[in-house]
Amino acid sequence: MEFLRVVEEELRGLAAEARRRHPVVQEAAERAILKLRNMREEYAVALRQQHEGNAPPLSMFRSQDLLRPFLLACNHADASPHLMTMAMDSIQYLINRDAILPSDAPNILRVLAIQSQSKDADVQKRVLQTMVMVVTWKSCDMTEDTVAQALGVCLGLHDAKNAMVRTAADMTVRQIISLLFDRVADELGVTAAAAAAAANIASGGGAGGFAASGGRGMEMHGEDSEAGTAEEAVVEEEDEGGGGGAGEGALRCAHLVFQDLCVLSRGEQGQWIKRTSVSASLGLELVEQVLSQQPILFRRFKVLRRLLSQEVCPLILQILRRRMDFPLLVRLLRAASTLTVTYGDLLPNEAHAILSTMLGSLGTGLGSEVDHPGEQEPR
Repeated sequence: MEFLRVVEEELRGLAAEARRRHPVVQEAAERAILKLRNMREEYAVALRQQHEGNAPPLSMFRSQDLLRPFLLACNHADASPHLMTMAMDSIQYLINRDAILPSDAPNILRVLAIQSQSKDADVQKRVLQTMVMVVTWKSCDMTEDTVAQALGVCLGLHDAKNAMVRTAADMTVRQIISLLFDRVADELGVTAAAAAAAANIASGGGAGGFAASGGRGMEMHGEDSEAGTAEEAVVEEEDEGGGGGAGEGALRCAHLVFQDLCVLSRGEQGQWIKRTSVSASLGLELVEQVLSQQPILFRRFKVLRRLLSQEVCPLILQILRRRMDFPLLVRLLRAASTLTVTYGDLLPNEAHAILSTMLGSLGTGLGSEVDHPGEQEPR
C-alpha cells in the first residue's frame, strides 16, 4: 500500500539521520518499522472484508508507534535543521492522511513550541505549516490549552528575523482566530437568519441607531426604528439562551482570546496567551478582523458584548491619545470605524467618546502627532 510504503521510507530516513546524535530516535523509528509489518497484515485482512471493493479508511493506521519517532526527533531543541524538517514533514503527512490519534494533538503542539525557538528559517516555516494543519484538522478539539499554545507560538514567530516567516506567522494567527470564532458560531447554532439580521444591522441599523441617539439615549424614528427593533431581538436572543455543553467551552475560549488580544495590544502582559506583548498595529488588526467578521456573536452573547466597552473602547482611546506612525493610524481608524458603525447602537456613550477624541485630535493638528514614513504601506 502506498501510505505504508511512504511512511516506511520516511522512518528509514529518520533513523539514518538520527543514528549518530540521537540513538533514541533511531530505536523508535526501527520499532515503528517493525510495527508496519503488522499493519500491512491488518490492512490485507480488512481489504478482503470490505464490500464493493472499497478500501479501508487510513484512520485504521492511527497509532502512537508511528508518530512517536517524529515527536522524539522534534523534542530535541539541538537537533539539526535537516532532521527537524524531515520529522515535521512526516507529521504533516500523517495528519493529511488522518493517521494520528486526536489525543496526540497536544503532544504535537508541545514539540512545535520547542522548535519555534529555532533560529533556522526553514524550521520556523515548517512549524507554522504544521501548526495550521493541526488546528484545522477536523479531529482536533480547539481547547483552551490548544488555542493558547498555538497563538503563543505564532505570535512569538511574528518577531522572527526572516520576513517570510513573519508574514506566515501573521497569516497563521489570523487563520486560527477566524477558525475559532467560526467554530463558536457552529457549536452554538448561530443560524443563517440571525447572521443575516446582524449583517443588516451592521450595514445600516447600527450607524443609524447611533446617529439618531445623539445625547438622548436610543430614540429612533422612521426606518431606523425598525432596525432598532431587529437589533434588540438579536440581543435578547442571547440573554435567553447562551448555549451549553461543548459550545460553552468554545465561547469561553473565544472570550479569552479576544480579551487577551486587547490586553496585549495595550502593551500589557496577557493573562492567558503566553506572550509578553504584541505590537499595537498587529493587535488592532486582529481585533478589527474579529469585530468585522463576527457581529452576530458580539450582539448575541453578553460575555462578548461586554468586552466592547471594557476592552476595545479603552484600547482605541489609549492609542488615540499617543503619538503613532502612519501604519498604526490606518489600523486605528479602521478599528474605530468598525466599532462605531457596527456597534455604535450598543455603545452610544463609548462611540461618542471615541468620535469626540478623534475630532479633538484633528482640531489640535493630528498630522503633527503622526510620523509619516513617505508612501509606506501598512504591513
